Amino acid sequence: MSSNELDLSELVFRSLQAAVDAVPADGTLRETVQWFVSRDWAGKQKTWPFASLPLLAGQAAGDQINQATVGVAAAWNLFHLAAHILDDVEDGDVLNGPAGPLAAPEAINVATTLIFLAQYTFESQAEGAAGQLRPPLYQMLLQMCAGQHRDLTGPAADLETYWQIVQCKSGHFFGWACEAGAILAGGDAVQVERSRAYGYHLGVLLQISDDLEGFIAAGERSDLAAAKYTLPTLYALSVLSPGQPALLPVLLAEAGQNRTAEDAARAEIVRLGGLHYALVQAEIYRWQAAAAVSALPDSPARQQLLALLETAFPIQ
Repeated sequence: MSSNELDLSELVFRSLQAAVDAVPADGTLRETVQWFVSRDWAGKQKTWPFASLPLLAGQAAGDQINQATVGVAAAWNLFHLAAHILDDVEDGDVLNGPAGPLAAPEAINVATTLIFLAQYTFESQAEGAAGQLRPPLYQMLLQMCAGQHRDLTGPAADLETYWQIVQCKSGHFFGWACEAGAILAGGDAVQVERSRAYGYHLGVLLQISDDLEGFIAAGERSDLAAAKYTLPTLYALSVLSPGQPALLPVLLAEAGQNRTAEDAARAEIVRLGGLHYALVQAEIYRWQAAAAVSALPDSPARQQLLALLETAFPIQ
């Protein structure tokens, strides 16, 4: 199948539809899953250009895509959607479905269904390549679970733990998407590893960018107001002198109820170097991703992968 035959997003959406059709039609589960999948895919087409990442990685490594690559892209997006639903449940956020807010048990069941759908899609549509891709897939999923478990049950947030969680939950997830695309395109061992490295660094970069957006935002959209300790805050806390009275913890405790305290906490984090540290780390991960993909043969797909880095980290 040439990449010019049909729009790539349409190919992936057809694969997603085929997956949803496997859900039993009795009851409302299929209708609910269909609503989530369609809504998620429509949103990604507008604001999330990373949805076709396995296809772009495959084109960059081998110039052609096939049904197996499309199936991997669909499975990867289903895993992504399931993880977001579970994150919302674990964070205590309200999750809306087709008929209104979902109770936590129902949301968990929808996410579980999506995980099994992703596995079904991978096994049924990845054709003969499933055996080669299966070990790194399940290793990646276990890494994500380990990162999430550490996030939920570990000690109070600190900088070292932050990096471990982000690398497990985002780095390995995006790394597998690109690795799988390169393998399916027939890339050699060096191309596969460079593709994996690109995806890994892109995944971490996206999380840092989310942290920067949440730090800069004010009011209801602010991570500070929501008491979320992300990269700028964790770095600022890490450089405080042990045993010395510090203003920042006091301001952070009040930021959720007091806009003045939120603004003051943001200013204190900037003073302590938290914003600068996050920006530097984002630039490092973007550079590492660019270096990995730049080693692949020049092609329109490689240029698109480089352009995704500008989308992931537009702050200069």
